[in-house]
Amino acid sequence: MAMEFRFLNNEKYGFATVGYVMRLSLRSSKAPDDTADMGKHTIRWAIMPHSGQLGARTVRAAFDFNNPLKLVRAVSEKRSILHDYPISLQGDDSLVLDTIKRGEDNEDISLGELAARKGRSVILRIYDSLGGRSRGITAVNWRVSKFYLTNILEDDIEEVFFQKDMRLCIIQILTRKCLKEK
Repeated sequence: MAMEFRFLNNEKYGFATVGYVMRLSLRSSKAPDDTADMGKHTIRWAIMPHSGQLGARTVRAAFDFNNPLKLVRAVSEKRSILHDYPISLQGDDSLVLDTIKRGEDNEDISLGELAARKGRSVILRIYDSLGGRSRGITAVNWRVSKFYLTNILEDDIEEVFFQKDMRLCIIQILTRKCLKEK
């Protein structure tokens, strides 16, 4: 039985394999800056045993390796909209809920660069980690007054039914906005 491996690294390096030799290399261009990536570097890498084709398990391990869980405590006396309200993504294993954040134009956090909107919204960004076609449903444990499909700039494209089955096409980042009910 042959052993197979996946190499995980901190997003900066490439691997080359020729025969039984595997090599890790720094990927950097020399143009337009011929001093790019010169000097001392700190890298993180890991070897992950596996079998079969690239799948969601390997992608999840690489994502976790590059995005270690960080515990953060809110300084504010106010409770965060996300404090007691978990969000989940149900569906194909290759779906990744990459971003959960407040809307840039919420009146309570807006810095004035955008026209402020009333209400409190949460932005969810989802993609298929294997570059294929996927299906899934997002679920939250708070009351949502409206749910929008948006573009990457968080402009509303269309109002959608919250529990609607989502279908991602190849190389698509799906951005959804949840408006929290008052």
